[in-house]
Amino acid sequence: MLRLGIHKMLKELESDIKQIKICLQGLGFVFKKKTISHNNLIIAINDHFQEISLALVNQCDQKLFVNVSILSGAITAKYVHIQTLKEAVHATKLVLKYIKQYLKV
Repeated sequence: MLRLGIHKMLKELESDIKQIKICLQGLGFVFKKKTISHNNLIIAINDHFQEISLALVNQCDQKLFVNVSILSGAITAKYVHIQTLKEAVHATKLVLKYIKQYLKV
């Protein structure tokens, strides 16, 4: 049961970060042309966060939670210390909501 919850949260995180990337591209941000794909979903998600963090603030980390914090801070101007997957999903949803409100999507 716990694994199903974790998988669901990872899928939400993946979906949200892809939506964030599309919104940022609409604002003129340019990302690498390569398609990010990896057998490990966590690594693939972190690759997206790293790519966006580098484009926004020229900074990223090897750790997913640090990259979520970087992105959240860059977009919302509020620092968030991420320690769990649940917090990462929540922070990413807030970033997506913030961007969509800015774009009025």
